[in-house]
Amino acid sequence: VAPFLRFFALLALLLAPPGACDEMAFVDVSSTDSINIRQLDGGYVTKKGLAGLFVDDPMAPHDWTLTKVVQATLKAELAAGELSQSKVGLKIKHLEEVALRPLYAAMPKNEHGLLDRGAARYLAHRYFAGTRGWSIKGLEPAGAAWLKTVPVTQSVRQLTKWIVPTFLFEEVLHKLGKPGFDLRGMAIFVSTIEHLIHAEMTEMLYSVHRTMQVPISGDKSAEEVDLLVSVFMMVYALGVNLELSTKHDLHIAKDYLETTHQAWPELIAWTRSFPGRADLTTSGFDGLLRFVESLAEEYSRWQERDCARAKAYLLKAETDEKAKQDGRADLAQIEESREHGYRSLFVESINYLKKLGVLDYTDPEHPQLVVPNYLVSQTMCLTTASFYTVCCHNACDEVLSELEVAAGAPSAPAEEVIRALQASGRNIESALLEELRAENRGGEVRLHGASFGAWLHRAFPNECADAGSGEFAHTNPKTADQWMSDPGSDVQETEDLISEVAIVLHRFATLGLDANTSSALAESPDREAEQEVEASFSVDDARTSAPVVAQRASMFDLGLRSAAILSALGLAVAICWR
Repeated sequence: VAPFLRFFALLALLLAPPGACDEMAFVDVSSTDSINIRQLDGGYVTKKGLAGLFVDDPMAPHDWTLTKVVQATLKAELAAGELSQSKVGLKIKHLEEVALRPLYAAMPKNEHGLLDRGAARYLAHRYFAGTRGWSIKGLEPAGAAWLKTVPVTQSVRQLTKWIVPTFLFEEVLHKLGKPGFDLRGMAIFVSTIEHLIHAEMTEMLYSVHRTMQVPISGDKSAEEVDLLVSVFMMVYALGVNLELSTKHDLHIAKDYLETTHQAWPELIAWTRSFPGRADLTTSGFDGLLRFVESLAEEYSRWQERDCARAKAYLLKAETDEKAKQDGRADLAQIEESREHGYRSLFVESINYLKKLGVLDYTDPEHPQLVVPNYLVSQTMCLTTASFYTVCCHNACDEVLSELEVAAGAPSAPAEEVIRALQASGRNIESALLEELRAENRGGEVRLHGASFGAWLHRAFPNECADAGSGEFAHTNPKTADQWMSDPGSDVQETEDLISEVAIVLHRFATLGLDANTSSALAESPDREAEQEVEASFSVDDARTSAPVVAQRASMFDLGLRSAAILSALGLAVAICWR
């Protein structure tokens, strides 16, 4: 009986009617319907069809989720996880015993033998980056900066995805009642994030079917499959807003992208060559969902081609062998790189590169770009309509993983670390090995400490990042100790991080396109021209803005609630008919 009660309680929560003021902002709504602005207020502009790619942040409409959905998903994971033979229970058990255990053993613990928030954040980042190439939005220290000054109260209806990980961490700690994260707590966190992503993918694919007027059930023609996958990628990779767009708008956008966008044809060609594509005409909705989820999991590998191209260019651009061996490239020798079908590279301003923390001013007259720092910075990431961005593979994580497995602890004697490095076949100068011995004589090497991070950069200058000054470590963490650092309380850093990601996506989404032409093409003759929605708040205009935003929020509610309900139904089957 208990599993059924859990399920129907969850269903009742998800079906509860939305409030009259579901503002698309991080705000409190009081009992008198007044609005209390509390930063991260979610101002953005969005447009229909192709024109939506030319706003400052094309992905902004997708970067929100209902607080209730996050909480209900966590409750469902906790309930299903108690049943060891349910599908979710088996997944959580696998995360505990196999997938997360080596990483967890190597993480530094607090006085209770548990992970503090910084170590938990870093472990989750390493897991998702290592298994799927994802960087979960808001796992960076900046994503937790709001916690000390902007608490989430019961009246907060929606959250930006950039604070969801920290919010979820606090919820897990509260539910489990522990002063830190044990293996089970981390497994539940990871499983909840995966469930949220699955539910969102389900809702996204439903919305694509609905907008393009293709039946959910039954077989589909090859042309329909191609259309559905293409529109899905428009939303997932470029941020096209389905809530404002008609079928006509999206056909125009698809045709224009195919003929004008420099990278779109290659992206769609990749989806057409993906394993399992030929079976989609008869696989039904579930088969198509599995296919697009597989695309999403492999999307980082598709964008890795730009990472390899950037690294090869930087190493070739530096003619001084000493600088090349130090993982540097002379900034004066780096020119903007444009290749048809690829992203534009090295288009950032000097000030922006400083902000990213990728420049070395040891010689002020000849500043250098630190190659691994650039490759793992936000400028090489592409955001998605889901809960994550896709970034370049961090080659240094492979080195760390080998050492973590060998040590099975947060630290190890220098000789043990050296043996593990030599056993991996890595070529390290004897002087560097002696340096490691000297630095840690009489003690152990802290695998995630700043000192060892600096040594790793000297040993592997083109793979491991240089922590540098650490001035921008909260938005662009590059080393383990930066990932685990105290985020402070500057909420502006979270907004800066969102802005950095938006700049890169805008540059990619408009690659080779002309804003004036695309805006003209995007205007549909059978639609009203007022498709621009401004979702912003200030103390003066909160009252007048709220109705516009609330109307959009109700549509957002319906989609996300539907996806969450479908996901809950799947959990109910796993719980009750295991």
